[in-house]
Amino acid sequence: MPGTMIGSAKKLLRSATSPLLDAAEARQLARYQSEAEHAPLFIVGAPRTGSTLLYKLMTIRFQVCYLSNLMMRFADTPLAVAALSRRFGGCNPVDNYRSHYGEYAAWRDPAQAWRFWNLYLPGDPDHLLPDDVAPETRTRIRQTIGRLQQMYDCPFINKWQKNSARMPLLADLFPNVFFVNITRDPVSTAHSILKGRRNMLGDEQGWLSVKPRNYQAISSKPPAEQVCEQVFYMEKDIAEYTAGLPSGAVYSLSYEALCRDPRRCLDDIADAYLAHTGARLASRRAVPISFPVSEIREPTPEQERLAQHWRQLAGRDDQDVKQKA
Repeated sequence: MPGTMIGSAKKLLRSATSPLLDAAEARQLARYQSEAEHAPLFIVGAPRTGSTLLYKLMTIRFQVCYLSNLMMRFADTPLAVAALSRRFGGCNPVDNYRSHYGEYAAWRDPAQAWRFWNLYLPGDPDHLLPDDVAPETRTRIRQTIGRLQQMYDCPFINKWQKNSARMPLLADLFPNVFFVNITRDPVSTAHSILKGRRNMLGDEQGWLSVKPRNYQAISSKPPAEQVCEQVFYMEKDIAEYTAGLPSGAVYSLSYEALCRDPRRCLDDIADAYLAHTGARLASRRAVPISFPVSEIREPTPEQERLAQHWRQLAGRDDQDVKQKA
């Protein structure tokens, strides 16, 4: 009963404030000026590679704006909520690095913002090209993110796993875009995805997170093979998308390096951003000097099987490269 009452109260509040927020959103969109652009950043990578940690570190270390958890409570009017919350630290995240499968808890923490993206982009397929999205939809996304950047006078950043599948679309929306690609030991990554299936879905047969372009070809395989191939082929997709972008538009780093020396890694990202965009990422505050690395030390039989399948994938790929050469 209490839960039902709270839910009803939230719906009542939302219905009462909706007209006001809609009007405020329209006013914010009308103030968008395309000539005042910052270069947005998007974090990409296979699932379970440390992208959530990187996201939080970037938002704490640098003056960047993002779609916060509070904004995503009102995903269809994020600019209106951003304007209201800015005076209360709207894009100033909490110094807490504890997350749960991509999500942080505080209202002013960065959100993956899937509610926003799903308003304008189809949930399926994961991979989208510019021509797959209507011009008016592209305009609305560009205006929303552009106006948020103008409001905070700093670059926008976002991490959501489907960003990895939509790099060409994001590059079309934002010609000066900058991507940060994070990788991790592939067997550790595959094992983490398998654990995530069990923990989040209650069944390792279910699919977790972004799909590679060849999803149909691997969807009927055993779970252990699926997760290895999900990582393997997502990394190939990202590499192919990267090849189609201007030089310097993508900076890559590893999860292991990030944990061992986050300050050095973030400085390197800032240098790469400056080289590509000509703009500096302004500092916000310091981050910890290191984090423990989650890695495989003594492989279990399951992890050994994952490692064996990964070696098979990598071996087949090497043979394909040699044949093409």
